[in-house]
Amino acid sequence: MLSKKEIEKIANLARIKLTEKEKEKMASELASTLGYIDKLKEVNTDNVEINENPHHSLLNVLRADGIYSHKSAENTERLLSQAPEIEGGFVKVKNIFSRPKVEKK
Repeated sequence: MLSKKEIEKIANLARIKLTEKEKEKMASELASTLGYIDKLKEVNTDNVEINENPHHSLLNVLRADGIYSHKSAENTERLLSQAPEIEGGFVKVKNIFSRPKVEKK
């Protein structure tokens, strides 16, 4: 079991205040947790393969990026053709910064 001084140091590092009753409870709970960790240390892992990344076998399912220049007329036309609305060679979008109408008195 952890000493009262050790619990107080841990509480101080965690920046929490504990009552005497909470310190006793924490000492018991931390001792239990540390005991479980000691049990895990006893497990034989000699023939267990290390797997640092559980997702290492997954492949990237995204499409490959391509290089497109907006400067070529062909690409500009192709990109603009995908827009729902065009005005003056630009993509036209909804105004999202409109001011609310104020009634004059």
